[in-house]
Amino acid sequence: MTSAKRGLALNYHLRSNSGSNGPIAKECHRFLVVGPFKFESSDVSPHSRCAVSNPRMRRIRYALLLPLMHLGIAGPPMFHQESTVWRYVPQAQELEDFEAKYPAPEGGGVPVEPCYEYRFSSATRTIVAANLPTALLVGASADGCASPAARLIPNRVKYQLSVKTWVIALETLIVLGIIVQWWLVGGWLDQRYTQSKPTRRWIIPVTVITVGAVVMASTAFGHGSVAEPVNIFAAMITLLAWIVLIVMFAVAGRCG
Repeated sequence: MTSAKRGLALNYHLRSNSGSNGPIAKECHRFLVVGPFKFESSDVSPHSRCAVSNPRMRRIRYALLLPLMHLGIAGPPMFHQESTVWRYVPQAQELEDFEAKYPAPEGGGVPVEPCYEYRFSSATRTIVAANLPTALLVGASADGCASPAARLIPNRVKYQLSVKTWVIALETLIVLGIIVQWWLVGGWLDQRYTQSKPTRRWIIPVTVITVGAVVMASTAFGHGSVAEPVNIFAAMITLLAWIVLIVMFAVAGRCG
């Protein structure tokens, strides 16, 4: 209100003292102060720029995720393959017992190579391509023709066990090999992440292997004119990604 004698009756200020834009609020509220935020250099890390406010949201643990994922991918094709092998276990046991009781004379007869025309099934190809280190060291199946290249297990150990025990032991070793190999790969990724080193070039071949394994596992049970070519093509891409990843590990090991 104004009058001719006194003018403005109340010295009114447009900014209230208690409002959100007032001087009291600016003095007491940390986010309304004038001036930039100041941090110590040690408080800001490369990962804190991308951090989320929810403490439950944490980074991926590759050492845990990759073994579980690839074990789940390889499980159905492995079960399908070994169910076929398991049906012939009694016959294989009878054959081994007969050969042990009546051994063939040395140097006699015509040598027979039972795996001469052996061809990987789609399920075995999936396990070999998706888990190449394990397939090379341990094997991909209890099928005798799918033997590993390195032959870590001597044949005399195989013949000292029954066929059923050998199949169970070999499948256990394959499962452990899949878990260990992907635990090592995931641990390497976790270590580089912890040390703030780039991981993208390592994640690319791992992703290609994982996607290829999913495609092969989804076509491992088909016998049509499309399923097997897709399985073979995915196996080729997956094996190429494994070669690239192994070379990267070799180079990183030399560079220390």
